[in-house]
Amino acid sequence: MGFPESCTFVGYVVHLPDSDEFLAGASEPESGAFLYKYAATPDLAKIYPDFRTALKIADGIRKHRTVVAYLFDHGTQWLVGFQGREPDWQIA
Repeated sequence: MGFPESCTFVGYVVHLPDSDEFLAGASEPESGAFLYKYAATPDLAKIYPDFRTALKIADGIRKHRTVVAYLFDHGTQWLVGFQGREPDWQIA
């Protein structure tokens, strides 16, 4: 992805590219009722340790376009990496 070698991979996050937000939490308080929380910055995003879990959650969000992104820690900055149609990376 072109990140500096000093970056540390943290995990996977769910990104909403149309609003440039991140999924901060997901729950099902009642059967069939889903509650999603969104955050403006990746440091508040829910971090998933594996891609499959993040993808399962992202696929469950029907009202927004979602992509699973890679989250890296670069000291005072978070780097978010994408594959596919999204930009290669962004600094947040």
